[in-house]
Amino acid sequence: MDKIFKYITWLTIFLSFGLLITISYWLFIPVKTVEFKKQQLPVLNKEVKSGDYVTYEVEYCKYTKIIPIVSANFKDTIEYPFTDVPSFTNPTGCYTNTVRRYIPKAIYPSKGYIELVFKYKVNPVREETVTVRTEDFIIID
Repeated sequence: MDKIFKYITWLTIFLSFGLLITISYWLFIPVKTVEFKKQQLPVLNKEVKSGDYVTYEVEYCKYTKIIPIVSANFKDTIEYPFTDVPSFTNPTGCYTNTVRRYIPKAIYPSKGYIELVFKYKVNPVREETVTVRTEDFIIID
């Protein structure tokens, strides 16, 4: 009976050590998710009417198959959040996309930019976040 307890004790120690190493790896080893060619995404139409679309170009290289959740906010003197959506469903590789984003009529005329936050759930205990923004553009009446 003592021999069984000894084996169970050693098995528990080894499994605990393995779990500790796995969680440490998940927490501390860097994961390359996406890389943007420019930190300020070029806006193709510098003046946009409220209720119209702003168009910007995104050049990026994606290094993982994980689909991120993208949060977008229009920022000027206030912050106006857009709906979070899954994005970058392309396989790994480098791409150039032209994105059209609707500017609600509720946003008053001002100068601002759109901040994009990409959240990648890379493993059960860690989430990688990448932030990029557009160039400034003007919302007119």
